[in-house]
Order: sequence, then C-alpha cells, then structure tokens
Amino acid sequence: REMPLSLAPLGLLSLLSVTGGASEQLPPRLVSAATRRAAAVRLAAPGPDQAQAARPTLNDEKIVVPDGATAGSAKETEVEGPAPFPPPRSFEETGYRAPEHLRTWAPFTYASPEDRRRAVRQWVQQNREGEAAGDAASGAAPIRVILIGGPSSGKGTVGPMLSQAFRLRMVGAGALFRGEVRARTERGRRSSAAMARGELLPDPVILDALNDCLDCYDVRRNGWLLDGFPRTVGQVEAVLGNERWSILKPDVVVVLERPDELIKEFMMGRMTDTASGQIYHPIYAPPPPELKQRVVWRVDDVPGVIERRLSAFRSACGEILSAYRQAGVPVATFDSARSELDTFRDVAAFVEGVRRERAAEAGVRSAGCVDPYEEDVDEMCAIDDDECMVQYQQFIKTGYAAGFLAAVTRCNTYSLGDYVPVLVGKIQVGWASHETVSNLTPFLGSRMCRYTYQDPPPAAESAPDETLRPSPTLAVELAPMADTVAERNEIVAELVNELVKDGVIPSASLRHELQEVRPLDTGFVGPDGPPPLLLLERAAMICFGIPSYGIHVNGYVRNPEDPSDPRPYAVWVAVRSLSKATYPGRFDQMVAGGQPSSMTLQQNVKKECEEEASLPPEVVRAVRATGLVSYRYATRKGLSTKRLVTFDVEMPDGMTPLCADGEVEEFKLLPIPELLDSIRQRLPLWKPNAALVVIDFAMRHGLISPDEPGFVTLAQKLRAA
Repeated sequence: REMPLSLAPLGLLSLLSVTGGASEQLPPRLVSAATRRAAAVRLAAPGPDQAQAARPTLNDEKIVVPDGATAGSAKETEVEGPAPFPPPRSFEETGYRAPEHLRTWAPFTYASPEDRRRAVRQWVQQNREGEAAGDAASGAAPIRVILIGGPSSGKGTVGPMLSQAFRLRMVGAGALFRGEVRARTERGRRSSAAMARGELLPDPVILDALNDCLDCYDVRRNGWLLDGFPRTVGQVEAVLGNERWSILKPDVVVVLERPDELIKEFMMGRMTDTASGQIYHPIYAPPPPELKQRVVWRVDDVPGVIERRLSAFRSACGEILSAYRQAGVPVATFDSARSELDTFRDVAAFVEGVRRERAAEAGVRSAGCVDPYEEDVDEMCAIDDDECMVQYQQFIKTGYAAGFLAAVTRCNTYSLGDYVPVLVGKIQVGWASHETVSNLTPFLGSRMCRYTYQDPPPAAESAPDETLRPSPTLAVELAPMADTVAERNEIVAELVNELVKDGVIPSASLRHELQEVRPLDTGFVGPDGPPPLLLLERAAMICFGIPSYGIHVNGYVRNPEDPSDPRPYAVWVAVRSLSKATYPGRFDQMVAGGQPSSMTLQQNVKKECEEEASLPPEVVRAVRATGLVSYRYATRKGLSTKRLVTFDVEMPDGMTPLCADGEVEEFKLLPIPELLDSIRQRLPLWKPNAALVVIDFAMRHGLISPDEPGFVTLAQKLRAA
C-alpha cells in the first residue's frame, strides 16, 4: 500500500516486518511474483545476524507526498542512519500496549466493511428525507468536506462512510500524486524529480493537481471529501485568497481526535492483508483466522517515527484550523477513540446540518441528472441487499433467462415500434418515443421541427417484388429549413430551451455541454473526422435517442504457475466508489469511461488508464483494441443507445492497478471461474454494461463454450445496437 509492487524486492523489504517461527508454506493463490517475494520475506525466520542485516536503511529517503495524512502529519522527516527494528508483533499480539493509567478510552472494536455500509444506508434512510436509499445525494445540495486527523486517527474508516452517505468524491492527496508519478504524467515526472532531490512540492503544483481532479461534473453535483490536504497554513491561505483554486474551499472541516497512546497502540499492531489491502489489528480489528498466512506489518511503525509524526501533526494542525475558523468555515472535532459507527453518526449529523443550512441560504439543489454514459439500466438491488440477491437466484431458476443470457437480456429491452426515427438533413441520427413526439407537437411545422417520411434503404428499394418493398416511415426532422450547421445548432438550441420551459427536460439536468451528433450508421468519429451534423445539449441526447460512446479496458494476467500459457487466468475488476451517483460499489472494468468528442479513442484510453488505474506508459502502449459492444434499452426519457469500444491489456507481473482519483473503491483480481460465476449467479453485483464487456471478453478468449445455452443469442445481443 505504500510503494508500487514494481519496485525491486529490496524496496519491499522496507515495508515488511519478519515474524519468526513461521515455517508453513503459503497456500496456492493468485498473487504477483512481487507479492510472492514479499510473502517469502515475511515468512522467513531470520536469526539475530540476519535480522540485523534485514533492517531497512532509509537515510536516503525523504517522502514528501502525504500518505493520507493531514495537517503536517505527512512522513516528511528524513531518517538519519539505520531505522530501529520494530517491536515484536504477531497475528494475536500488538507491538505496544498503553499503561493502564494512560488508557482513557473504553474498549471497542471496528465493525466489518459490510456492517459499515449497512449503517450508512440506515442513516441515509433515517436522515435524508425525500432521498432514496442507495442514492443519497439525489436532490441534495453539494457539500465540500475537509477531513483532518493525525496518523491512525480513523480517517481511512470514517472517510469512506461519509463519502457513501453524501456521494462525495473522496480524494487522498498522497494517492493522487503517487498515481501521477507511477503513470508518469507530465506533472508526475516533474514531481518525481523534485522528490528525488529531497524537495517539498510547491503549493501551486499540489493545488493544481487537486483542482484538476475535482473539476468534474460528479463533484460539482455532489461535492468532495479531501484527505491529506491541506498540509500547511500557506495552502489554506492560497485556497481562501485566490479564485484560481476556489473549488478547494471547504464548506466544513471535520477533525478526528484520538489519544496519542491509542494511536501508538494501533500503529504498532496494525497489519495489512496483502490480497485485499484491508487493515486489521489484534485488538481493535481482529482478522479472520484464514488470513494468518497473508498479513504483513510495516517496519516504519516504531516509537521514534510515530512520535515525530504526532509532533509534526500537532504543530501544524492548530494554525490550519485557526485559519479556517477565521474565514468562517465551520470546524468541529469528534472523538474517534470509539466505534467508527458512533463516530460516523455524529460526524454525518454535523455535516448534514451544515448542508441543510447552505441549501436553505442559497435556495439551490444539485443537478438531478448524471452523465448519459454513466446512466444505464436500472439497478436490481441495493449493495449488500441479501434479500434481493436471494430473489435473483430464484429468478434465474425460472428459465426466463439464466446466467449470461440474463445479463444481455436486461440491457436489450425495447421495441422499435414504440419509437420514430429522428432525422437531421434527411439523415437518421436517433429515435424519439411517442411521448417525446407528443411533447414536440407545439413546434411541429415550425423551423424547429416537422413531420416527414424516412425513405427505405436503397437495398430495400431495389427488391424485385413490389410487395416486399417497405413503405416510407414516419419520422421527425430537426431544423428542417436550416442551411448550415451553425444555423441548425441555433435552431435546435432554441427547441431545447422550449422543452426545458415545458418541463420535458428538467432544468436541473442541463449540463451546458454540447455533444456532436452524427449519422446513426457511422458511429463515433474523432476530432480529425468530418464535421458533425449538429451540436446538441448533452441533457437532450437521450430525448432524441442519440447514441453515447465509451471505452472499456480489460486488464488480465496469465497463470503465475504456467506463464507460457497465453490464456487469461484472472481479470482485474474495479469496485466502483460508493460515492458514485450510479452503481456505487458495483463491479466494473479495470478502466472505463465516457468518450468525449474532442479526443480520439486512443487518446481517451491513455487518459483514463492514467487517471483511473495509474498505469505507466509501457502498459498503456500495450493496450489493444478488440471490438465493440453495443446495446439499446427503453427508459422513461427515451431510447438509450450505448456503444462501447473494448480493449484488452495483459498486465505485467507485479503490476497492480492503483486508483488515484477517488472513482474506484478497490481493485480485485478475480480468477476466471470466479469472474464468470459472479455474472452467472450474482449479476446484481455488476454495473450492467460491464457485465456485457466481460461476456464479450470471455467469448473472444474461448472461455465460454459454444455449447453454452443461448450462445448465438449472446453473440447477437452483444452487438444489438
């Protein structure tokens, strides 16, 4: 969690504490070579001389990018000479226990991740009136939260719960820069060079990186939660005094407080599951017994380092909080020396109170729509809804649609007889429902739109038998009297404004972004292609059935026991952030995103790989286009058509996707049988179109037998649009 696995094994030594006496073999499991080397180091039982030799020397390291730390708690202290060896720690025993007279807190233990998510949903249902459970930010004013706390103060536990409850994009400043450094973006290369020289990154570099990450529609709609920022009073003053970084000004500051003795206990006992990244502790978060062979400890969790980090945090925190208070930003401190569920409820009540006050003062609500690419087939279940999963299991046994067929069927539910073609200059660009056509009635016959007839395709006209030739189809033509694209854009924009006035297009859904409209049969054309027929407000795309485009990248690995076998052995799956407005917590491709018209597909793949998985250039260059998945389904707003260009990349040994922008909760490496079984048996866990891309991937690689029931239907419905 602290270093890329692609570093040399010697670098991994500095992250691991050896625990003598372990001689068992690791059970067979799917791990990278680097992880296997790390596990081997952990399981070694060195003698005194070996232990001394294994002690890391960090005298040439000066880490200046904060690791989820806040207000000066970043590991900025240069360690002179050999670091002290950590105290003895084990699966059952912590490395430090505070004296009884200093233990000022009552005993407590952390809840499981499932219980945390369940507690958040219950809080949402009880406190966010008028907002659907599982869609906490629907109709809510956005809120921007700074989360401050010392090392091991509970930010990594309470933060994701707040993110889920308020649909906030949670971004860690340290993770953001580690991602850019590994992806070797231009800013990442400059930052890496500065860090190599032992320099602190300039404030403008940090502020610009956060500003770029948070300048997106999801954040403007719901808000953000920042962890690891600010680190200095200078950064606070820059944000409060410069309009350039105004997006980083918080609405509320939350401080998590723990006694130093509890922090020492936690840091000198915490351990990490190498497979999931989950942190455990013998007392406060006991791990399941089956994890005994795969947990590791950090060797920098030693008294001297902890004392320095606490001191640095205390010295900077007061000034930072004072600066926020003077600027009128609400600041509140919460006791986190207790169950995180209790801490969350108190913090959430405070944040919700501030949010309601801001909403009442401003008289505004957040936008009620989402990106057309993100909006998809309705969810089957709320995440962790066991009852719904049981109902799904019963559903697939009915024979209506089972396994893979259920995935493609749910994404292709429509009848073209319920829609009429939408034309621009006699060329079809989409489909409009009869309801949409009815809403266009006041404008039919004007310069905005008119009824017309769509001629049958030339092949049909040449049919030898007159009775086989189809009749012209009734259609709606937009801006029929426009002579130029500019004139057409102006007329259609006027039509959209009228539809907004009539409530057909909700005013809150307007994005004020223009999307290119092209012939339905030509598909996506990059910026170097011919000009579009029309530029249309993004929120109006679905009303006229205009297709939206996206890119999906499958990252896979070979069998580590037989690397000569080229077949995919496991696939990296992204678990979507719980802050996402759509499909929070669902499985998705390793990399996926909407396709902007200003980029080529390859340019967008590069951008998304860098932002979502922090993939370095050599991995991005290995990404290969593999085809297209398309589907079409009916919605309340109109006929939605999605076209997804698919890509594959074989991930190098030891390379793990790293989320830096807060859009992914975690990455999981699923063996092929587990991957396919999750779609067959637990389809509600998946974002709908991601399941289609996995099925397409499996069919292309021969992982689904042609004897699979409905194989031909699967192939057809994966290209249905």
